[in-house]
Amino acid sequence: MYKTNPVEKFPSELTEMFDSPVFIASGSTSMVFKAYFKDDKVYADRPMAVKIPIKLDDGYSLKDFYNEVAAVSSGQHPNIAGYHRYFLKPRTCIVMDYAKGRPLSVIGYNMADDDLKGVIKDMSRVWISLHARGYVLGSVSLDDILVRKVAKRSSDAEGNLISRRAYRSTLVDLGGLKDLRSDAISSLEREKLRAADLVRFASLCGRIRKLGKRF
Repeated sequence: MYKTNPVEKFPSELTEMFDSPVFIASGSTSMVFKAYFKDDKVYADRPMAVKIPIKLDDGYSLKDFYNEVAAVSSGQHPNIAGYHRYFLKPRTCIVMDYAKGRPLSVIGYNMADDDLKGVIKDMSRVWISLHARGYVLGSVSLDDILVRKVAKRSSDAEGNLISRRAYRSTLVDLGGLKDLRSDAISSLEREKLRAADLVRFASLCGRIRKLGKRF
């Protein structure tokens, strides 16, 4: 969904709440900035990702916005950017952890096949968690998955500590969420939507596999 251009201007309505905004990316429905809370002592020195709908319309409605807020706030997941709060005024936005890393679309070609399999495992956990909570995720692009190197520790047969470099992936965009918990959706329709979402997940896995050399 997200592209790194064109550069968007941070909304003037939010300058009283956030400091040092830096444009990260924009898509068809939203733009994202890295910024810092001005008057929050707990998070004053911690960068945040501020996701701002470009406009609320048929492409991204207020209902879509609430779906995304409900999903990220109903249970934190290690492979989904952490949620902090949302605002409707002075401008509708969601504030989440600033996730470090580079888009999988950029870094994936340099990753080993085993590490790409790890990304697929991470994303499968995301899909399972959201389905269990009554949501389907919808389309996800390789740009929506940020990947960063982390130290992974384990022990050998003799109990010696071994460290190696591994990757951790984070999904940063949940804009395509659909809430299946509504009574207006029949059980048959829920199953159809879940099945379609699993097909989309399989398609994502196929795109990740293509990044590998001997996958």
